[in-house]
Amino acid sequence: MTDFEEKQALMIHSGLTKGLTHPETIRISQELDDLLNELMKQSSNLKRHSETKN
Repeated sequence: MTDFEEKQALMIHSGLTKGLTHPETIRISQELDDLLNELMKQSSNLKRHSETKN
């Protein structure tokens, strides 16, 4: 399981047990957003790097 998947499962569990507006659920959601943004940035950089080689 990836870090993203683990954080996603944690957010779902928190949302179901504590509610979607609970501060912990919101914090985890923001951390998940940060992870997703970082993954998208890495993916974009890899794509750009491979395009410059061709």
